[in-house]
Amino acid sequence: MSRGTRVEHLWRLRRRGHRVDAALRDAGDAGGVEIQFLYDGAVAHQRVWPNRAQAIAEAKRKRADLERSGWILHW
Repeated sequence: MSRGTRVEHLWRLRRRGHRVDAALRDAGDAGGVEIQFLYDGAVAHQRVWPNRAQAIAEAKRKRADLERSGWILHW
């Protein structure tokens, strides 16, 4: 994530000493909204969606999948 880019942290999950975060940021010249999933601080997956609602829907799906496999919410 480049300096000066607004990042919105959505959630953090923890399990066995590891963490997964979901964050949104403006996709810049590409347009849309980028969702990033970070595993222990490193980008594990990212995708640009046309709008915020679609990016948030992906974050909700991913969080539900992770919680089903034992990850727990942590702030």
